[in-house]
Amino acid sequence: MSKDDACAVLAALAGWDSPPDWMDPYVVGLAYKDAAKRVHPDAGGSTEDFQRLQDAKRVLDGAS
Repeated sequence: MSKDDACAVLAALAGWDSPPDWMDPYVVGLAYKDAAKRVHPDAGGSTEDFQRLQDAKRVLDGAS
């Protein structure tokens, strides 16, 4: 997954149109928290969406 793809996944799962700065770790963290609240399986989300969220976060954190 590219960083652009990861940004698109994170924004879509968080319900954001377009975050101001994806390079800012604080903004990535906010979007991640918003998305996790929406897609976590314990909150009614799907396992697949939560895994996509985790993959996108790893890419944006520089782990992939």
